[in-house]
Amino acid sequence: MKLTRDASLVWKHLTGIVCLYKPPRKSVAVVKHTIKSHLCRDLNQMKVRPPTPYIMIESELKDVPAEKTKSKSVIKVIPSYADNVLVTGPRYVTEEIRGRMVHELGYRSSGLLLLGINGGCNEVKNKTFHQLVRCYQVGVRLGLETDSGWFDEGRGKAKASFKHVPPHAVTTVLASMQAAHTKCAFDLAGVLPDSQEAYELALQGAIKPKTTGGCVIYSARLLDFRLPDFTIELHTLNETEDYFLSMVELLGIKLRSAATTTSIKCVQIGNFGVEHALSSADWDLQHILKNMKLCSKLVKENSDIVPNLDEERLDVTGRNIYQDKAANN
Repeated sequence: MKLTRDASLVWKHLTGIVCLYKPPRKSVAVVKHTIKSHLCRDLNQMKVRPPTPYIMIESELKDVPAEKTKSKSVIKVIPSYADNVLVTGPRYVTEEIRGRMVHELGYRSSGLLLLGINGGCNEVKNKTFHQLVRCYQVGVRLGLETDSGWFDEGRGKAKASFKHVPPHAVTTVLASMQAAHTKCAFDLAGVLPDSQEAYELALQGAIKPKTTGGCVIYSARLLDFRLPDFTIELHTLNETEDYFLSMVELLGIKLRSAATTTSIKCVQIGNFGVEHALSSADWDLQHILKNMKLCSKLVKENSDIVPNLDEERLDVTGRNIYQDKAANN
């Protein structure tokens, strides 16, 4: 791999998808702005475009304009002060970098985020990206219910005993929830559960809803159980932070107790795992470019992601990537 200090050359390659790990108590908008700010910071520290040249014509006689004298004129080429970075500001600013998330995480949630940068924004518009099944680990604490849904926020609504709750009771309730969502998945897909179309759809794998409304839970299982805390693992689509909070509250009621959420963590998106994500300490230009290369490989390996050849996918230089690949082949 060649090393370069040319910011314009790096900018042409700054297009693709990156996998990030969002820390809790930080909004998606803040994450996106931080990524853009760090990219601009690193690009401006490289060799940027010099000021445009300014041609100045001067007379050999001082204080006399060149057009009013017959003396020889001197042509000078100097850097334009109007194009100096001290006047115009940095060469790269956050407004010039495009960014688009595949899905959203709540303010208190943590975990994986897929961010399309520049040309990658057109790629993440693909419907198959939004239909990648996501895996969450949700921490639950029994014995207390709050108005915010979080264990450490809000006022307490109810208290209840929890020592009577065994692990198999949690497993049974989760299995009933999963069965209810399986039927709901057929409804959101627009087919009858006992029809031939539903059978053929089920053979293809997870049943994907036609719309982005309505959460679907494909799998729910107990991951860890240590009273009063336990952790459940959920494979979902169209989920939200508020939905998980209400689901945990309902889980506590079905267990004849009370429950609140302690943590929500997204640990997998399709074949993207935590091991592929960049932590906040690595949100810089060098690591992002390396992660783009890794994510491009993961996208090609994922059979669930089907490129939409009807849509024009442009890189940062304005070229059609699919047309270029066809021409090369």
